[in-house]
Amino acid sequence: MTLRETEAIDLPTPNGPMRTHLFRPSAPGQYPGIVLYSEIFQMTGPIARTAAFLAGHGFLVAVPEIYHEFLPAGTVLAYDQAGADQGNRLKTEKEREEAYEILGGFTQRKPYPSLEGIKNILADLNLPAAKTADPKDFVDTRYLEELDRSGFIDGLYR
Repeated sequence: MTLRETEAIDLPTPNGPMRTHLFRPSAPGQYPGIVLYSEIFQMTGPIARTAAFLAGHGFLVAVPEIYHEFLPAGTVLAYDQAGADQGNRLKTEKEREEAYEILGGFTQRKPYPSLEGIKNILADLNLPAAKTADPKDFVDTRYLEELDRSGFIDGLYR
């Protein structure tokens, strides 16, 4: 699946704009979304390649810059000891609850699989049997439904 050019948007947060990189398929339509929370070095080459890979399988992938309140937009920390030290220092300074609050609005509260996303993956396999397969045959939500009925998932948000 071909991709659009990566675009960067600035999402408003209580601590200032959060640069977020969007990776998405070029074909028109609605796609399930993934927030790819990067490692401590921010949006590095490996993170961009992972986001592009996922987008190539039919997902809209948002990669926020996790230290937006500390560093200028577009900052990538070096893959060395100094970069690791800075990333770890910032990680401990960042308030975890605030990050969940900000990113929580972009993710599904209950992670039921998207049949549309599975359909897109099957279409990309370039196998005759995959093209005619029913995405429902690849999903078993019984365990997730049991967790949902038990209140476990809702308990994660208390």
